[in-house]
Amino acid sequence: MENVSRTTAVLFFGLASEQTAWQIACDNYANADTLYRINQRRYELGSIPENEMLSLEISRLNAENSLTESRSALEDAIIALRSYLGIQAEVEIEVILHETVPNLHLNEQDVVDLTYQNNPSVINFVLTEITSDQSVASARANRGISARLSMNFGLNQKGTNFSEAYRNPLDYQSIGMLFTIPILDWGVSKGRVKMAESNRERSRLQLEQSRIEFHSGIIKDVKDFNQQTSKVLIAHKSRELALRRFAIEQRQYINGNITLLEHNDASTKKDQALRSFISELSRYWNYYYNIRALTGYDFEKNILITEDFSLLIR
Repeated sequence: MENVSRTTAVLFFGLASEQTAWQIACDNYANADTLYRINQRRYELGSIPENEMLSLEISRLNAENSLTESRSALEDAIIALRSYLGIQAEVEIEVILHETVPNLHLNEQDVVDLTYQNNPSVINFVLTEITSDQSVASARANRGISARLSMNFGLNQKGTNFSEAYRNPLDYQSIGMLFTIPILDWGVSKGRVKMAESNRERSRLQLEQSRIEFHSGIIKDVKDFNQQTSKVLIAHKSRELALRRFAIEQRQYINGNITLLEHNDASTKKDQALRSFISELSRYWNYYYNIRALTGYDFEKNILITEDFSLLIR
């Protein structure tokens, strides 16, 4: 269930990213078209050089191309989310972002303890160790002298058809018995035990390495999550500043106070800040649902994640 939530969040923010890209493309095309039209009159009056006018025309064409591409990517993202959620209707979906995130700070030891209590991977570690011990015990149990007893008993009859062959068996009967005891196995049993012990040692080393990596992964996930809240806040602030800077420099360019290069730089930084904010939001929720899946715990409500499975299978 938590993996479903995490995948849904990934698709949600994938759509949010494409939706933002579409809005950026619309704004950029509108701005490029406006600047082209304004400067076309200036060019006719000889106020700006031809190369700047050509740059404006190229920018407008690129913005128009980006508009087409971003619309196609947006439709693909809508289809992906709609398909995963099982929405049959051919409807437009618009995501609405909560620009703030819960102010959660997770304690590393609490997360580790909850993971070792609730995560099935911990049970798999124990099962792997038990299985390797079982192989050694089985090899030792089968070592040494063993005997095998086999018996055969038969009746004989013949007939012109199938049914007669099984009617009134002839007096001829046979019974055989075979009893074997290996005297010497040339060290095969001992070799099996050594092989099982060697495999158990290798399994334990691999298991210990897996446990270390598992534990380290938990600690890393907690650190990444705790740092992500501040990253979201910084990205949000950067976005607001980039939007303000672009609005100021666009007016300055129209008034002839800055160059086209400076205007384009502000536009690029604005687009980067918008995309970066969506990306940081996506990382936050991905980390959050990953830790929920690890621990089986809802940290917002401070309760274990449980489900009535009898209701699920109805």
